[in-house]
Amino acid sequence: MFSIRGITSIRLKKYLLLTVFNLLFLFILSAYSNVPVIRNMQIQRESGNIKIIYDLDNYGGSNFQIFVTASIDGGRTYDVSPVSITGEVGENIEPGTGKEILWNASIDLPGVPLEDIKIRLNVNNGYTQLTYIIGNDNALMVLIPAGEFQMGSENSENEMPVHTVYLDDFYMDVHEVTNAQYQEFLNATGHEPPEYWNDPRFNAPDQPVVGVTWYDAVAYCQWAGKRLPTEAEWEKAARGGLVGYKYPWGDTLTRDNANYVGTGGTDIWNDTSPVRSFAPNGYGLFDMIGNVYEWCLDYYDYNYYSNSPGYNPMGPEEGNTRVLRGGSCYDGYLSDYLRVASRFNYYPETTNGIIGFRCVMDIPE
Repeated sequence: MFSIRGITSIRLKKYLLLTVFNLLFLFILSAYSNVPVIRNMQIQRESGNIKIIYDLDNYGGSNFQIFVTASIDGGRTYDVSPVSITGEVGENIEPGTGKEILWNASIDLPGVPLEDIKIRLNVNNGYTQLTYIIGNDNALMVLIPAGEFQMGSENSENEMPVHTVYLDDFYMDVHEVTNAQYQEFLNATGHEPPEYWNDPRFNAPDQPVVGVTWYDAVAYCQWAGKRLPTEAEWEKAARGGLVGYKYPWGDTLTRDNANYVGTGGTDIWNDTSPVRSFAPNGYGLFDMIGNVYEWCLDYYDYNYYSNSPGYNPMGPEEGNTRVLRGGSCYDGYLSDYLRVASRFNYYPETTNGIIGFRCVMDIPE
């Protein structure tokens, strides 16, 4: 027979385990939600000065620190720390819009043309530090740090085995390419508009562009001086620094975190939602799950993980289809479609109202 003392001991152990689990869950939720986010960043160069304009959102944290670093070697290194700088920079910066930083670069870097100076805006909220740049298409990008991560899962054969992958650092668009951005590309190149371009379900300026083939996405990336992410880059970015979880925020699918089939909570859209409608992941990226599938650079191979390189894998050398990741606003009946490790593929000429893309950019060598 169990003694009263034994029963009490078992209950205490269960209580302690439950407490540890809850604390771990709150820590994960805190790490996911406490992300410093920059929006609407602009850089203006005139009369020896560089002006940086930005909005700072409050997704948690306090004592925001904003600091600027600069590069004069084409973006290979950002080892210049401005001295002659004023404005909303430094410690204890409050969230808000229309913030300005003015750097008299002609004093700190005499003789260096302003157009040769590249800018990074760094923000730290006491939990997370993120580093932002502006791409050639004026899209905001965030630095994904170099290092290892665990790629794949045990949920599906084509995601096995879970394996360690090392990636160099790279920049990624903070959100999917929008219709407004794609319009600039069309205007500049004369490229043919994609399918669904005039469909009112999908054509608001701040919705992600859809109906693009893999070739369309590659053409946009090349115009912007970027490229599509590899499958490994996409998965590392989507995980946002978390290890072993199904979604960028944890293991529970919730409509407060993503746009998928149906509506409820934050998700009020039956079709695609405007980008940045939900909280970002730990790397400051929006809509990595749901909304639209995203083209990746790689050919697709069901068994690729069994022999994938451990260092900057680029995918198979040949194939018939290309990788898609992330799930869409019409998925969710099967929650597996929305996991960060889920792999999909389509023929590159495919057009669909739930397929879009975002770009990445290499660090110059």
